[in-house]
Amino acid sequence: MSARDARDTHKPLTGLFAEVVEELVHLFHTEFRLLRQEMSERVSGVANGGVLLAVGAVMALGAFVMLLQAVVAVLVNLGLQPVWSFLIVAVVLAVVGTIMLMKGRSDIAGNGILPRRSFDQAKADITAIKERMS
Repeated sequence: MSARDARDTHKPLTGLFAEVVEELVHLFHTEFRLLRQEMSERVSGVANGGVLLAVGAVMALGAFVMLLQAVVAVLVNLGLQPVWSFLIVAVVLAVVGTIMLMKGRSDIAGNGILPRRSFDQAKADITAIKERMS
């Protein structure tokens, strides 16, 4: 046994407590860095997805309006009055739009941006610390 090993086995209680505190501080700093990194990744992903959604929506909107006008024109050519043609297209569009909004809202609420991995890791660390203390 070296002199250092002998010294380490006979450390005073305050020295051991200081080491534990130092290790806990290091652990929480590491966990906080992980949390910050995970939040940054999630926010960045949401922001990039939002930009793509906005650009895609603007581009598709023009084509969609023209498609709806074509559907109305087909209904008018089939013999319906223009007022009824517009009303039928508007009602179908409202129903489909409502369904899509409800589904999108459900998807957003279910996923969230909480840092699940960081929370899971912190729980595991707390459990490990409790087990070591007992």
